[in-house]
Amino acid sequence: MPKVQICPYLGKADDPATPILFPSPVNSCFRAPKSITPDLEYQSATCLNPEHKTCPAFINVYDISAVPVYQSPSDIRNRTGKIVIVVSLIVLFLFLLTINLIGLGVIPGLKLDPTPTPIPPTSTIPVVFSPQPTPFSPISTDIPLVTSTITAFIPNTSTPTITFSPTPIARIDLDTVFGSELKFVIHRVRSGESVSLFANQYLSSVEVIQWANLNSLSPLRINQLVVIPVASTVVDPQMPAFEAYQVQAASVSAQALAEDLQTDLAQFLLYNGLNSDAVLPDNHWLIIPRSRP
Repeated sequence: MPKVQICPYLGKADDPATPILFPSPVNSCFRAPKSITPDLEYQSATCLNPEHKTCPAFINVYDISAVPVYQSPSDIRNRTGKIVIVVSLIVLFLFLLTINLIGLGVIPGLKLDPTPTPIPPTSTIPVVFSPQPTPFSPISTDIPLVTSTITAFIPNTSTPTITFSPTPIARIDLDTVFGSELKFVIHRVRSGESVSLFANQYLSSVEVIQWANLNSLSPLRINQLVVIPVASTVVDPQMPAFEAYQVQAASVSAQALAEDLQTDLAQFLLYNGLNSDAVLPDNHWLIIPRSRP
């Protein structure tokens, strides 16, 4: 098996000598005296492959500030909320300051002059018409019949047709991390493996893995499919049980598959990280939410 070439300074926060082999908030960079958590995209592009030798911090420890730091979704939301509050206060302050300056006369306000501007009178030149004799001509008594065509307006009552383009997605294979907020992995059991081994490998716990699977994991059988929550150590009572499923036909929609499998559409889309218009490829792996017995 080829040796994995990752940065030697990458490791878990509680175990610097052991890194997670996929981008994770648990990974930290111990190149500098004070460790940092690199951004997940930076981990994937630099820390977890031979490109780590081009990292500024790897070359020079004093360039650790050049490494982008991971920010959780809650940190991003808090920072955005603070920026919105500060900008709103600045706009409100400028608005009140402008109103006060107009009231004090420092800034002239909009004034309308109530006095109308007089319009100068224009001179009138008398016009004198000289009548000219008009030769008499007999008046014809034949009045032509004028016909007109009236075209009735009929409004267009047809309803416009709106078409939606489905969104194809990349295929998920076994042992591939997927999902949205909560990540999962589907694994096929091999000889000598155990639930505790899966828990240590994916930063989960035996209780969480057992809670996530509809089928019993005791005893664990070879070739059995196991759904593993990633980086989750506390059991969520609201999370349903799952069973692994592989798509058997190409270009099937997520909504149609959820209906065929008689599972809750909202939970199906949420835990698989799918949009409502997603189109699934052939041999794509999914987790199907099920009610607990």
